[in-house]
Amino acid sequence: MNKWLRRNRLFGPYLENYYTKCGVPVWYKILNIILLWGGLAVSMYLIQVWFVRCLILPAVGICVTAHLLLLKTKST
Repeated sequence: MNKWLRRNRLFGPYLENYYTKCGVPVWYKILNIILLWGGLAVSMYLIQVWFVRCLILPAVGICVTAHLLLLKTKST
C-alpha cells in the first residue's frame, strides 16, 4: 500500500515532500485543516457519547492541527 500511495500521481508528490521533510504547500495545510474540522464537526454532531464528543474529538483535532501547522512550509 505504501508503494502504491507513493507512486500515485495525486498523493505521491505530497507524501515525498512529507517523508523527505521538504515541506508542505500552505494551501495544502489550509485545505487539510478545513477538512479535518469539518469531519470532526460532523462526527461531533452524530456521536451521542458526551466524553467522545466533548473531549476526545476536540483533542484529536487540536493535536492534528498543531502537527500540520508545525510542518515545514514549502515555498511555491
